Amino acid sequence: MDARKIKTQTNYSVISNLYANDFAKDFYHFEILDQMLAEMKKRKTEEERIVDLGSGHGPVIEYILAKRQFNITAVDLSPEFCQILYRKYKRKSVKVECTDMVEYVKNLPDNSIGAFTANYAIIHIPDEEIDLFYKNLSNKLLPKGLLMASFYEGVFKGITQEPYQKLKDPRLFFDGKLEVYLNYFTITELKERLGKAGFNILRLESFKPQDPNNPIPENRIFLLAEKKM
Repeated sequence: MDARKIKTQTNYSVISNLYANDFAKDFYHFEILDQMLAEMKKRKTEEERIVDLGSGHGPVIEYILAKRQFNITAVDLSPEFCQILYRKYKRKSVKVECTDMVEYVKNLPDNSIGAFTANYAIIHIPDEEIDLFYKNLSNKLLPKGLLMASFYEGVFKGITQEPYQKLKDPRLFFDGKLEVYLNYFTITELKERLGKAGFNILRLESFKPQDPNNPIPENRIFLLAEKKM
């Protein structure tokens, strides 16, 4: 596995419980998921599979399941997050795949998925893998299938120190250096790269983080896109 992904996997394995506790009910801007579910109903794909990429502790899944029962697969690289997902959703018929989201998507059958969600997940994929990843997302979606994704807005692409460690959070007990790969995107970049991969953007918004003291102060981007016919 790519060294940047290994660093990111290790990082989230260490901070998984802290992260899950701090962001347990972080549904900020999730009304875009309501739009996605409404679009699926309109397109008569609400019974098709939703794949949540980089599920973490499962906020997207929790939000969706509060609406009604859906066919959902959760994908995450961190074994610790996967264990959290198993415990939370073992009675909800949510399938959990503990693997690299890039490889998982690549191996799906074409035209098989109703929607992909990726809440601050694509930001951890090395940039040289992004264009093929977007193309694979498009290929695996059913005609008019949907993608909901969120990003950090900017131009930084590289390894950085884990914010919990950078801020010397007293709850973090780890002697080594924790690092994570982050891939920021500009709005223009997202439009161009997703367009080339076969997506029409239905909604795209940039806004400040909810917490003004957030250690990552850059704007957030949320988007909803559909596979081109």
